[in-house]
Amino acid sequence: MPLDYLTRDIRFAGRQLRTNPGFAATAIVTLALGLATTVAIFAFVDAVLMRPLPYRDPLRLVAVFERNNAFPQSNLSYADYLDWKAQNTVFASLSAYQGTGATLATREGVERAPVARVSDDFFRTLAVEPLLGRDFRAGEDLPSAQRTVLLSYAAWQKRYAGRSNVLGETVTLNEMP
Repeated sequence: MPLDYLTRDIRFAGRQLRTNPGFAATAIVTLALGLATTVAIFAFVDAVLMRPLPYRDPLRLVAVFERNNAFPQSNLSYADYLDWKAQNTVFASLSAYQGTGATLATREGVERAPVARVSDDFFRTLAVEPLLGRDFRAGEDLPSAQRTVLLSYAAWQKRYAGRSNVLGETVTLNEMP
């Protein structure tokens, strides 16, 4: 009996949609927009909240901050980072990261580029290895060390067309080679 009611309802809906094409078009567009919105929201939530970070043991990664009255979540100074690292007995590794921007000199002129300053063991902490070239060596994060740059994959592809002979080239950031 319930299947009979469903069949009659579907036939009635089909007749109504044929007799009112404007309503039918509005209903179809509304359903399509609703489905598209649902898929887009799910894709965003899946990518941002549900998928783990693309690193080895992502559940073991934590961010550590200082806290004071003015800033409940404050970045560490470099000196504090060195002290924390020297006194660390809890974490397997303690690395520093500071995202910022820089001016990159190119043949075409100057452009703004996203950069990050990281400690020498940052990529080892994430278990990430460069596709080409080498990782930072111990001590290369010290202020007295020679400046060293690792390119992101996107920068390597965009600015250097994925050339393998890019190793050893000088990059000028903020007017400093």
